[in-house]
Amino acid sequence: MNRCPICDSVMRDAFSARLLEKYEVAYHQCPECGLLQTEEPYWLDEAYSEAIAVADTGLVMRNSSLASKLAVLLYLRFEPRGAYLDVAGGYGMLARLMRDYGFDYYWDDKFCQNLLARGFEADKSTQPFVALTAFEVLEHVHDPLAFIQEKMGQHGSRTLIFTTELYEDGEPPPKDWWYYDTGSDQANDMT
Repeated sequence: MNRCPICDSVMRDAFSARLLEKYEVAYHQCPECGLLQTEEPYWLDEAYSEAIAVADTGLVMRNSSLASKLAVLLYLRFEPRGAYLDVAGGYGMLARLMRDYGFDYYWDDKFCQNLLARGFEADKSTQPFVALTAFEVLEHVHDPLAFIQEKMGQHGSRTLIFTTELYEDGEPPPKDWWYYDTGSDQANDMT
């Protein structure tokens, strides 16, 4: 019996999909809060051997859009001169864009090489972080609450600003939902 890591309700089987062209993986959904997640992810090291999926063609556009919105939020509602950290920050694009906007922004990601925010790794900050950002991260974490607790405790912040992709009607999205990336060249390998 799988329990939801968000609300502790019993999760139900939703569907299965072939990941990385070799693993048949069960997806579960919480009937109470709607969380949809896979079984315990034993394939992560292989899946994240390349941190950014080849099929992710909107990466630059999304980061640019998020950075402009985030800059307004930080400037109007937070401390514009404070230090900030992008956790699970991929190649460092968001941290670099935020630095270009004039914010003291840093990067952290255990699965990815920092290509764009070099020299601005989390351990280089000399002050606590006003807030952490985790954009398009929580849907990749098997226990989101534990991840949030760990990162906020590790980096001394009390605020997390995040996004995740939502779906409607309380049911798992259709097989052809654009957000899935099974690591396969086959478009319809979900069962």
